[in-house]
Amino acid sequence: MALALEAIQALFRAGRFAEVHALYKAIANDTKGVSPEHRVDLAYALYYAGDTGGALEIVQAENSSKAPAAVRSKCELVLGLTKRSHAEIDEAARHFHSALHLAKDSKDPRQIAWASLHLFRILAETQPGETLVGMLRDVRFCVTRAADSHISAYMHDSIALMEASAGRFEEARRHLKTSLSLIEREPHAALEQLNLISAFFVDFRECRYADALSHLRAARNLMPTAGIVQKPVIDCDEAHALMMAGRFDGAARLLQEVVQIGPSLFALGALDGLARIHLATNGLDECENVLARFELLAAPHAGVATAFAGRSTPTVRVRLLLRKHLWQQAVDEADSHLKSAQQFRDRLLVAHLGCLKAEALAGAGLIYAGSKAIVAADEASLIPDQQGGYYRAAGFLLQKSGSDLYRIMFSRAQAIWDDQGNRCAPLEVGIHEQSRAAPLVASSKFKEISGVLAISLPSVFNDAYSGNWLDENSSKRSPS
Repeated sequence: MALALEAIQALFRAGRFAEVHALYKAIANDTKGVSPEHRVDLAYALYYAGDTGGALEIVQAENSSKAPAAVRSKCELVLGLTKRSHAEIDEAARHFHSALHLAKDSKDPRQIAWASLHLFRILAETQPGETLVGMLRDVRFCVTRAADSHISAYMHDSIALMEASAGRFEEARRHLKTSLSLIEREPHAALEQLNLISAFFVDFRECRYADALSHLRAARNLMPTAGIVQKPVIDCDEAHALMMAGRFDGAARLLQEVVQIGPSLFALGALDGLARIHLATNGLDECENVLARFELLAAPHAGVATAFAGRSTPTVRVRLLLRKHLWQQAVDEADSHLKSAQQFRDRLLVAHLGCLKAEALAGAGLIYAGSKAIVAADEASLIPDQQGGYYRAAGFLLQKSGSDLYRIMFSRAQAIWDDQGNRCAPLEVGIHEQSRAAPLVASSKFKEISGVLAISLPSVFNDAYSGNWLDENSSKRSPS
């Protein structure tokens, strides 16, 4: 028994939670000599191994008012993780707050650091970045005091996600590299898996789809060791990568499996992906139905709308309205979500919504307002996964203003998507419909605006992106 407990503790320290689970099952009927603190560690491992029921059973037994503060803090962490996976973001944050309060009572530096990080990570998903600056200073202080490489690795991974969501990819990569070096120094399978999933997110956002998938395959290979709690995340991420390659059937199968798990944060991400697939395959009514399912699932949980799993879904709604030519509704929808995205300083979402708003305004005949919107969104031309959409929106504005220069913008958008290997984006925006879009009658004012756009848009293009096809079109930049 003592040897088995020693082995469990060593496996726990190495983040080999699936192996902890297997060994625990062998001794589950003979754990009288196990201390409450170690039993709660087992609950943490069981959660990551995918045995939520077993984890909660231990927590319910140990989380009493008479238990030591450190034990109760660990119990609150497990409860918070469980609530988060079920999309109960606010409840999860409440448990993490309790965990931090109890950890401070325990005066255990490691537990204080873990609790601080779990709270920081969930708030980083749901709160504006500027409100977390002070908290991040406190978190860094707690992590430094704990002097634990695994805690430090988790902190750098958490900061990397915050940086990536703000479009600061180089900073995100720097933190992921630091996190990985700490894990290599003292191996931890679950943290290594998390690092790979985060690396996928950064590569995916930069349209490095092959690299992204290789990270995901490595993360999946760690499941027999680290546990299966991340399987829905890995499945959902892989589905999104398959979507970019135009492999919609395979993507849909993975996403449907995730949805069938039941109400969860993962299911929301899967529904977002399914809505995009329907949009790309001309299933506009099916897209609307899936978005309604998303709303129904998200409605009881206030924090979901701003969590990573649900934050980009408004762009799908706006694109659906654009495809239906409901221009003013699309403008209003984009505007309402732009305010929230700006508050969160989500650079990627602000750029995306800005381009969609410009296209909606053009569709509504508000060419001057659309021109202002596309100029305001010019940062999108520097964000890899927004560049194609930026030139698509610019082309739509030029087309509606009566300028033949729209063809250059449309070809530029398509060339970017081709260069990236992105087969999904052109279908989502209805690129096959653009040649049929009737231009408005070009007044002198519209011609003036289109001239300004034609001059200004190429000037903000990142010429280093793909010189070979840019050179081919360079002679077409201005009318002869």
